[in-house]
Amino acid sequence: MKKWFILPILCILLILCVKPDRDNEYDPDNPNKAYLEGKVYGFEGLPVENARIVLFSDSDTLEEYTDHEGWYEFEDVDPNIYTLYAEGGYYGPFEYYPESLAAGVEEIFDIDFKTAFWDFEYEALGTQEPYGFRALVGTWTVIDDPAQGHVYNGVTPGTGLATAITDVGVNDFYYESMFKVDTISGSGFFTGLYFRYQDDHNFYLLFCSANGMAIIEAQGGSWTTVDSTARSFSLDTWYLLAVDCSGDQIQVFVDNETTPALAANNSTFSGGRVGLFAEHNTTVSFDDVYIDISE
Repeated sequence: MKKWFILPILCILLILCVKPDRDNEYDPDNPNKAYLEGKVYGFEGLPVENARIVLFSDSDTLEEYTDHEGWYEFEDVDPNIYTLYAEGGYYGPFEYYPESLAAGVEEIFDIDFKTAFWDFEYEALGTQEPYGFRALVGTWTVIDDPAQGHVYNGVTPGTGLATAITDVGVNDFYYESMFKVDTISGSGFFTGLYFRYQDDHNFYLLFCSANGMAIIEAQGGSWTTVDSTARSFSLDTWYLLAVDCSGDQIQVFVDNETTPALAANNSTFSGGRVGLFAEHNTTVSFDDVYIDISE
């Protein structure tokens, strides 16, 4: 009799081990699934189309792309703790760590991109307008640099300007780019970065030459020097320029130095686009253009 009593108990324990309880709301095998949706926005609050959204955990990876309204959704998601990753065009990457997606939860999560980056590596050689850029004046082309890979190269029309502007507008921001002036330019080169650009007559310009640099305010086509300093820039040498704008305060940094090379307070323009500049028989390459509006 004792043998017949023990056998059913062993069978029940075996069944419980093989098929454990799935009522745990964070168990990936819980039949009650989760749902996640949201919209993705760029710097100016505009929807980002075809942004890649990845939802991944220790056991699963899901991927979707936003529609023309920037909307995405994940249906029938296994409950778990996930990381949400997003990138779109020049925006991103973006990572967010939700607490969890529990069984039966329907969650809405919108993404506001805070960074944009162009390294031009995915642009074909010879491209004149990389995604997000408009070449307004001069000759602009993606070329190959032995040290940097793909870079965006500008050539002025003689002594005139070469201007390429991004299509993103920003107010307060950190903006940086690497640049190298080709030896063909000679010592009379001018190059630099546009910021808070309104049009070709109204903007700020970080202006660099062989012997100095300056913050220029252009208003109605009239250029005024806001701040300047002596600084040497050599041909065929890569430099990193950075502009940090917060309200009326403008700071300029070179090569990751912690002390600003230039600083000014100016309220003429509170926002606008950023871009790349060259003038006066200058051939110059730019790379790793980066904008951050998170501060």
